[in-house]
Amino acid sequence: MFETTIGASQDKTPVEAGAGRTRQAALDRLGELPESIQEAIKQGAMIFIDRTVFGTREAGSDSVKIFKTDDDIKAGVCSLAKAMLEKDQHFICTAIMIEQGDSLEGFVPAPFTDAMHSAEIDLNTAGADRVKGLHMNQFYTANPDAAVGDSTKPYGFYKLKSPLYIPPQKEIKVTINGEAEIDGVIRVTLIGLQVAAKPNLA
Repeated sequence: MFETTIGASQDKTPVEAGAGRTRQAALDRLGELPESIQEAIKQGAMIFIDRTVFGTREAGSDSVKIFKTDDDIKAGVCSLAKAMLEKDQHFICTAIMIEQGDSLEGFVPAPFTDAMHSAEIDLNTAGADRVKGLHMNQFYTANPDAAVGDSTKPYGFYKLKSPLYIPPQKEIKVTINGEAEIDGVIRVTLIGLQVAAKPNLA
């Protein structure tokens, strides 16, 4: 994990694929943050840190809701409670990763099934559709910088053309919609940056 402040220009290798790839794009979203947060970032009191938000859900239908309002945080399964970020957790999503596996516990990704290949994803935050009907063929696999996907790889990766600001304490709705019933388990990871207080290293 690393920090980014106003004026920083040097990227570092992220822990998660795609995290930290769009520093300037995140800064361009400052206007969507509360004014107090914007001012704290400009003064260097707050910084951007790498953050991922993920949910894992058993499928078994042609429409799978990844986050639910009765979810609790559970290691390896879900990183959100009640399908929302906690108070003061301001998140800017820069990419989405999708994986499919066989088991909820001890999740291990496997190549997409045929039904998954034809599916689409919707993302709604704060009551507004932010991603609608994005087809799985838009997701790069294996290499986020590749121009085409590889259907044998165990995940899909999509770098958002325009990063999304996701506010705290607002429901995050992520739905996978298929043309047919989707089997197994689906994990969706939102990759991006969160605003946090700058640590005191003194």
